[in-house]
Amino acid sequence: MAATPEDSFDSSLYPRALFVLYLICPLTVLPLQLLQAPYGKHSRHGWGPSLPPPLVWFLMESPTLWLTLIMLPHRRHFHNPQTLALISPFLFH
Repeated sequence: MAATPEDSFDSSLYPRALFVLYLICPLTVLPLQLLQAPYGKHSRHGWGPSLPPPLVWFLMESPTLWLTLIMLPHRRHFHNPQTLALISPFLFH
């Protein structure tokens, strides 16, 4: 059975995503060693607008929903009933 472009992309997606995370990690860790992030009990004025907690929660969690909905139809196991059975509870929760 010949490999398709989707197979190649599927097998390389995780290592590429992990590499990007390794690249941006120092950009997050280093500033947080010097600054106290104004979040939760540390919030203070002067760091931008204050947003309602439900909206912040929605914005923080939304990439898992929309990234899944964008990427799933292009994956090789999209039409597999087991894949749909496993991902459906996550999407509907």
